[in-house]
Amino acid sequence: MIKTDQRGGGRGTTPHIPWKWRGASEAIRVVNPRPRRWWRALLRIGLLLGLSGVLLGGCGGLFLLVKYSKGIPVLTSLKQYRPALPSTVFSSEEDRIGQFAAERRFLVPLEKIPKKLLYAFVAAEDDRFFSHSGVDPLGIARAMVKNLKSGRIKAGGSTLTQQVAKSFLIDRMVIRLQKGSCRSDKQCDWSERCKSRVGSAFGRCVPRAFTMCSKQMTIIYQGKPAQVYRGFTTLCEAHEVCRPKCKNVEQNRSGLCPQWTCQPKAPKPLCQADRDCGFGQLCSDGTCRSSFKKQVSDLMDKLVAGGAVIHRIKGPAKLLDGLNGSFKRQVSKRVVISARNASQIDSQKISQYAGVRAIFRFAEKSFRRKIKEAILATRLERQFSKSQILWLYITHVYLGHQSYGVQAAAQNYFGKNVWELTLAEAAMIAGLPKAPSKYDPYRFLKRAKKRMRYVLKRMFEMN
Repeated sequence: MIKTDQRGGGRGTTPHIPWKWRGASEAIRVVNPRPRRWWRALLRIGLLLGLSGVLLGGCGGLFLLVKYSKGIPVLTSLKQYRPALPSTVFSSEEDRIGQFAAERRFLVPLEKIPKKLLYAFVAAEDDRFFSHSGVDPLGIARAMVKNLKSGRIKAGGSTLTQQVAKSFLIDRMVIRLQKGSCRSDKQCDWSERCKSRVGSAFGRCVPRAFTMCSKQMTIIYQGKPAQVYRGFTTLCEAHEVCRPKCKNVEQNRSGLCPQWTCQPKAPKPLCQADRDCGFGQLCSDGTCRSSFKKQVSDLMDKLVAGGAVIHRIKGPAKLLDGLNGSFKRQVSKRVVISARNASQIDSQKISQYAGVRAIFRFAEKSFRRKIKEAILATRLERQFSKSQILWLYITHVYLGHQSYGVQAAAQNYFGKNVWELTLAEAAMIAGLPKAPSKYDPYRFLKRAKKRMRYVLKRMFEMN
């Protein structure tokens, strides 16, 4: 250790070098008399790493928020929630004849839904619903531990709010097309009509018969009897009209033309180029004619214009060679278009296009969709109350046997309205979202009762 010399009245402390060391060839080292603390170095390193982690995490979160916020729907009112509702047919005496729906759902005001049913869903699906802000990190961690212990996916960390957000992020769309398939005469050529079976919504475009619809009549013209021809639309089908077919306009006008045929009500479409024709049609010999390849191409353009991204197309090799775009191609007998980011595409409008046979929508299973789901769930928590979010969930959730929402489930399983349910019936319905087919009361009554007792137990534990 080297002593310091404070003589001379100097302000600083200069090291005092002994005489025997002056002029030595070795370098002189000044040793700190305080002992080194290893935990101080670890503390500094830990603080540095922690601050770096927080900074990087904040920048990464901001990057993900900016990147994945695009395309997320903006919800400001419950009026924007417009689910598919059934169509009901009534007789002239206002008696219900039938009901048609792909999703059997009935909207019930929040005031008519009993609180015991709301609490049953909370106890069964998300016991921390009233304490989290859309995303529950504790629930996610708990689900991860449970899945690791079991070695398989046994529990999910999604909250009720995230499940509501998932229903608004149905961003995958699969469209199946069929050549010659139609819903109405408008989807066929002018010289064709849509012929369908009884009770079927789809048909095939077949050539029109152009049947004769005229009758010869005797009239008195200028005091003399004359033979003329008159057309009768009653001899045609509902979507046709009887018109003369002679080339001489004067004969058609005077009634001397004997050729009256049943023709479509719409005039024959004439064109000079493809742009003069409608969806899925090409201009051929001055007339617009349907083309299946053009139908597929125009449908792709409609999807891209709506913000969707074409991911994959399946179809015959001849059809795939004529399509332009950067997407995956797969040779198949059936024609199927798979699109991503299609949450803003209206399925009802797409189904009205020629050639469309079926449309399937589902949520994409990816990390990108999970991030969007978390962002939208946080926005829903800020925009709506907990009761409104619960109402959206119990109205949209699938509960088995084509029943969407609690009102349809109450009518299906118990034959009563939702506000007439008992506590046990409410608990049984609340246990269905986990696996509607597994806990079906009609097929597996014992299993459904066991699930009902679990929901009641959770309600008792949560008070």
